[in-house]
Amino acid sequence: MIAASLVLALGMSIVADGPGSARVVTGPQAPVELLIVPVRVHILTSPDLDLANCKLRDSDIARVVVKLNAIWSQAGVAFGVESIVREPAAQRDRFRLLVELGQGQLDMADLDLLLPKSSRVFDGLNVYFFHDLPFNGSYMGGDCVLVQEGAQLKEVAGGSDEPMSRVLGHCAGRALSLSPRREPETSLMALGTTGVALDANEAARAGRVAKTVPGVLTVAEARKAADAAQAAGDTARAKLLRSWIDAAKAAQASRTKPSQNRPTDKQKRQRGRDLTSRSLRTTERFTQPAIPTARGTAG
Repeated sequence: MIAASLVLALGMSIVADGPGSARVVTGPQAPVELLIVPVRVHILTSPDLDLANCKLRDSDIARVVVKLNAIWSQAGVAFGVESIVREPAAQRDRFRLLVELGQGQLDMADLDLLLPKSSRVFDGLNVYFFHDLPFNGSYMGGDCVLVQEGAQLKEVAGGSDEPMSRVLGHCAGRALSLSPRREPETSLMALGTTGVALDANEAARAGRVAKTVPGVLTVAEARKAADAAQAAGDTARAKLLRSWIDAAKAAQASRTKPSQNRPTDKQKRQRGRDLTSRSLRTTERFTQPAIPTARGTAG
């Protein structure tokens, strides 16, 4: 088990670095087959468990996904939101008991208790947003990623100005078989930074693995499926697929750097005050008892 203070200090659990850095993917690249990975977003809610009472709105998710796709456009991968599911966290009493019995520590796998199972049956990536966790995000294995809405990252040159997009992007990299690393800090797979770069080997590897994700579509396949849905009278499905295509192609065409439109100094100062307040609240919660993470790969 890993103490909460250690996890908070690192931003992620310690994991062996991936392969050495090769050529960083920047600027125009050779055309690649554009892939769309379906994503089901789960907003956990709870009247009595603060960490699982997420406050995000649909507009927040839309913003996060736009910047997520900007990050992953360098690998020819986009993520299409299939639905946003707002649902109560599961097995809260059991989770609280395990926290109590573990004196504020528990295995990462125990967080899985809070994830409703029926809505998880889906071809694609399931992303669960929590209100507050003692780590930024985690790839739980298989089709499951956890992200907290108050992610805290070390800012680096050219990094993302949206912490949730970067954390989700990092965890998506884990789901696509990429290894976390400590250097360079500007890498998307770096531990606890705002970095977004992928080297050529990482981009190629992630693209190959993305092709094997259940539900993945090329743009051509998505367009064909949209036409078939329209012909069958399923206009909602056709509209959804076309929105994925538009979003994927927009991200690929613009190659928008996530560092653009960075926060003003005033916004940074306010964020610092918010994070300080949040840190104090988190410290208090850790004594009641704590809800730290343990084994697993946290972001």
